[in-house]
Amino acid sequence: MNAADFFEILKKDSLSNCYLFEGEEEYLKESALSQLKQKLIMPPMGELNLSTLIDPDDKEIISVCETIPLMADSRLVIVRESRFIQDSAGRSKTPQQQDNLADYLKKIPKHTVLVFFARGKSSGNRKIPRAIKKAGGQVLFNTMTGSALIKWIAKELSKYNKKIDRATADYMIFSCGQNMLVLSNEIAKVAAISGENEVISTEDIDNICTKTREYKVFDLSDAVSGGKSARAISIMNNLISEGEPRMLLLSLLQRQYRQMLFCAILLKSRTSYSEIASILSVPPFVVNKLAATIKPYTVSQLKRAYEILIETEYGVKSGEIPEEGSLEKAVFTLLLLSEKVKQ
Repeated sequence: MNAADFFEILKKDSLSNCYLFEGEEEYLKESALSQLKQKLIMPPMGELNLSTLIDPDDKEIISVCETIPLMADSRLVIVRESRFIQDSAGRSKTPQQQDNLADYLKKIPKHTVLVFFARGKSSGNRKIPRAIKKAGGQVLFNTMTGSALIKWIAKELSKYNKKIDRATADYMIFSCGQNMLVLSNEIAKVAAISGENEVISTEDIDNICTKTREYKVFDLSDAVSGGKSARAISIMNNLISEGEPRMLLLSLLQRQYRQMLFCAILLKSRTSYSEIASILSVPPFVVNKLAATIKPYTVSQLKRAYEILIETEYGVKSGEIPEEGSLEKAVFTLLLLSEKVKQ
């Protein structure tokens, strides 16, 4: 099942006795665990009915699961960093331990909910993950994208009595990335600086949010292609001073110019903006920005700009030119090209 399925089960009070939480989205995983705690751990005894075990053996897990809850109906047992479920945690448990635990998972007491919590993905070839998956207890917390992430942003902002439209939420994702932990921090910041304004704007995001490397490179390509030399050099120098590798920045800049080239070709063939957004896998507002940026350029000029970046990358990788100064040389060459476009 996915995260949405689990939250629905939680809402309906139809929990099973054993789960495996795994996947790339750690924030969502921790959020699910927090809501599970709120559902099961009740006063007055509260924390006495909650056990968190770090890489326990089979006997410890069984012993804790068998403990009767104090003045409550439920006990929650959380197992972290377990070698029963992950290779990355070290050498696996013995076959006998795995067999004992796999057998016990079929007869966990009704009062206990046992959760194996994996950082990232579990090792699916191990006996315990396979057994939990077979019983329907595997919950996959994958990175949230698209409409689901936009809805989540709107929901989080509603906790601060703020609203956001789809286009602005899209802009926030593009600017800050898809990591939900990062986004939750940026949401708190943007809600705080928006003051009495109920609706969050792109200006609010620009004023306070920390931008991703990819966004900064997008900004760099916009400045370079627009012939804004001072701004382009400032962005480039800031990225280098932040420790970003020149080759990585070259690669990202190359990707931006490839998108500009493809956008120009698609517009020339009368492809709609919405179709271009789908083909390039970018939000609609990015297509609008690309279209405005490439307006002075011909397809052949954009092709030449793209070739400059490919030639620079090849030159560094083949040893013909040093990496030091390679990005700067490419950016200055592209700025000269943009000056010719203006003429």
